Amino acid sequence: TLASVGINANFAPCVDLALNPKSSIISKKERCFGQTAKHVTKHAEAYIVGHEEYKIITGCKHFPGHGSAEGDTHAGFVNVTDTWNSEEIEPYSVLMEKGLCPLIMSSHIFNGNFDDKYPATLSKKTIQKVLRDEMGYDGVVISDDMQMKAISDHYGLKESLKLGIEAGIDIFCFGNNLLKEQINLTETIDIVEEMVKTNEISENRIDESVTRILNLKKNYLS
Repeated sequence: TLASVGINANFAPCVDLALNPKSSIISKKERCFGQTAKHVTKHAEAYIVGHEEYKIITGCKHFPGHGSAEGDTHAGFVNVTDTWNSEEIEPYSVLMEKGLCPLIMSSHIFNGNFDDKYPATLSKKTIQKVLRDEMGYDGVVISDDMQMKAISDHYGLKESLKLGIEAGIDIFCFGNNLLKEQINLTETIDIVEEMVKTNEISENRIDESVTRILNLKKNYLS
């Protein structure tokens, strides 16, 4: 169905583990394939392979794991430091080894096991150190919607863009359906360009993301 209408990317599957039955945004919305990494990975693999047959990019989410959270990052700050389980990261490792993780979406959850200051999307310790350096991921990382209140209530636009780029985010997602004031794309791009001009962000860092994005597109050309 997606291919028939020209859609070439799907921000799924959700590889979170259904660890918290009270989770308002994961378990209660039945977004998980199951409670164990083995079960989730098995179904996520089939889901991804089905999309690959139609040259549709998939994106595993929400790294490094949202399934133990009770709160909703759409609504505000969510801390999983004391509830997060290391098993939550296993689906990413397995799917990466099989070459089935072309895109990963970061979570806005705060996890002190990785970073005691920033939520995952804005955390260099989480994206660069854990996902890229330790797990060896060299694909594209996209943020969850930057207008979700876990980000927008605590960080200004420029600050969140700067922290996200420094963390290792390659693409920013702005849904423009959560806040009254919508993002102006041209102004947002101007902010990034100005940070490059003033050396707040290096041009090499931008080039890294551009290269990853172009490589991803090449892999899905018909």
